[in-house]
Amino acid sequence: MSGYLSKLSSLLHWDIVAQQLSVKHENEAVGQTTLRSLDSLVSATNDDVTVQSRVLSQRIIEKIVVDMKKYTIAFTRCHNGLPSVSLHHFSVLEHLLLLKQYTCLLNNTTYTTHI
Repeated sequence: MSGYLSKLSSLLHWDIVAQQLSVKHENEAVGQTTLRSLDSLVSATNDDVTVQSRVLSQRIIEKIVVDMKKYTIAFTRCHNGLPSVSLHHFSVLEHLLLLKQYTCLLNNTTYTTHI
């Protein structure tokens, strides 16, 4: 998405549009103000997309961790004094927790666990 946003000004020929506005209004400032406004709009949109992507990633990871906790508990319940599955299933949970930590590092957020 950010790649598309970065190309938007050239795809829509904003420089030509701004120049035509300046000519029409006989004022160079009109075109420059238009370009600044459009650039601000793209920048704000790019920031919003980045924030929402981080929020979505965090929510997905949290749901996966909660589900993995439920399944880990179910898989490791004892049957006749022995675990129903071997303990190597914990590695899946550990991998998900590492994924959550890594995502937090990428997003510059604090890692917390709800487990």
